[in-house]
Amino acid sequence: MIHYANLIGALGYILVKELEDVEPIRPVLPFLRELGVEIPRDLERLRSEYADIFIINIPPYESAFTSQANRLWDAAAIEVWGHYKEAGFQPDLAKARALAPDHVGLELLFLSILLERGLRDMADEFLSMHILRWVPQLYAAVELNYPKSFYAKVLKAALDLSIEAYREL
Repeated sequence: MIHYANLIGALGYILVKELEDVEPIRPVLPFLRELGVEIPRDLERLRSEYADIFIINIPPYESAFTSQANRLWDAAAIEVWGHYKEAGFQPDLAKARALAPDHVGLELLFLSILLERGLRDMADEFLSMHILRWVPQLYAAVELNYPKSFYAKVLKAALDLSIEAYREL
């Protein structure tokens, strides 16, 4: 599970905000390449792509996909915050530049922590109740509108790894 934890954590890091620095994920870059995720050298272009996809067009928040009112900080965000609290995960939303705790990057970082700590039951529940319920929709929306984007590849890899981790739990 540690291997999954590291890769899912790296993908969460990439998705939590515009990629500013490759150093924190350098150890897993060869594994990400195997998953089809090649980090471009032009990080400025990536920042622009991130803003176009996730800030302007497709909100990367669970509540945006699962709320009937289509708003942030709905029931899903509150549930996710509860999971974080239970496990002692305290993300700094301002530092992550996330508007709510149910941001896809934060959810993946949280999953990576659960897997790393061997908290299999919590990871299983979080995957089934959250990540696997909405990330396929997020991936489909990004793939449909931005099929050649770096972030479509990142979401595909995150989804595939999440499914694999779920099957092994």
